[in-house]
Amino acid sequence: MHRTVHDFALQGCRLIDIDQINAMLREAVHTFVYELPSHAKHCAGLPPIQAHPELAATASRFQPEEELAHFDQERIDRFLATLAWERRVGKTGQVDIGAHVYSVGRSHARKLVTIRYHPPTRELVFFGQCEGTGKDGEELIRHVMQGCDIANLVGFAVPELAPGPQQLLLPWSFVQNGVTC
Repeated sequence: MHRTVHDFALQGCRLIDIDQINAMLREAVHTFVYELPSHAKHCAGLPPIQAHPELAATASRFQPEEELAHFDQERIDRFLATLAWERRVGKTGQVDIGAHVYSVGRSHARKLVTIRYHPPTRELVFFGQCEGTGKDGEELIRHVMQGCDIANLVGFAVPELAPGPQQLLLPWSFVQNGVTC
């Protein structure tokens, strides 16, 4: 998405300052979300905000010190329990979900699996698929879901959970027509 927005908003433009860049990027994101049809699976050719009006919540600036007050693990569990993911097992018997890798076993290499979230144990349950039906087959293995804990979801807003010094966000720049922006 970042590259798409960058190319859409800034390619061929001669930019002078960061405020101009931010304004152009905001306009591009608005266009993508509210006006352009999406080819995403669950958008049915509609712009994302029309396909998913529930995402139009009032935007507020991220404030780490307030995130803990809004954290609700049960709500996250309920939401994840409604989803199912299909993945092809790699040749080494592993499946990638987000930035995490889960081992399913080499005996399932290159096969399609369905993954469901089990809220009581916060585990991902991997199922084989019944041939030709697309339905869940036998349960293959369970793994505790990685990255779905308070420290990862809140972004280390809780000082005692922070893993040491945090990296500061640095301003970014790029070169456009020989001018550093």
